[in-house]
Parts: sequence; structure tokens; C-alpha cells
Amino acid sequence: MPGDLGGIASSKEIITMLLDKALSKAEYFGSRCRVFEEKYGMDVVFFKKRVEENKDEIFTEWDDLVVWEGYALGYEEWKKI
Repeated sequence: MPGDLGGIASSKEIITMLLDKALSKAEYFGSRCRVFEEKYGMDVVFFKKRVEENKDEIFTEWDDLVVWEGYALGYEEWKKI
């Protein structure tokens, strides 16, 4: 931690700020996942299976799947903290 920062905030305050940031990130990614869950009426696991098993390629669904999986991975990583 930079020396000048130590005089401004205590270690406890810094940890609290970092945890708040992590929770905010988790909430952001979770909220983006919920948009897709509402749009398709299922979670990402079922949607992925549906898209992969569909005989016709629907490119907009593949696009949504890639983005949704990214949000889901981000959510899982940030909620670990």
C-alpha cells in the first residue's frame, strides 16, 4: 500500500472498501445474468444445452450465449471473494 494512503485510511477501511467493490462487481455480473434469464426463461446451463442441441444455428442465440457465459463466469469469480 502506498505510504500516503496508509495515513488516510486504516487497514480495516481499505479491506471494507475492497469488499464493497467485489460485492458491487458480483452484483453487476449477476444482474446481467438475470437479464438473460428473464429473456429466455431459463438459466445459462439449460440455455447452452438448448443452443448446442438446436439443429438450426440461430446466431443471435449463440451471441447471447457467449456474452451470458462471460457474465456468469464473472459473477462466479467475484462472488468467491
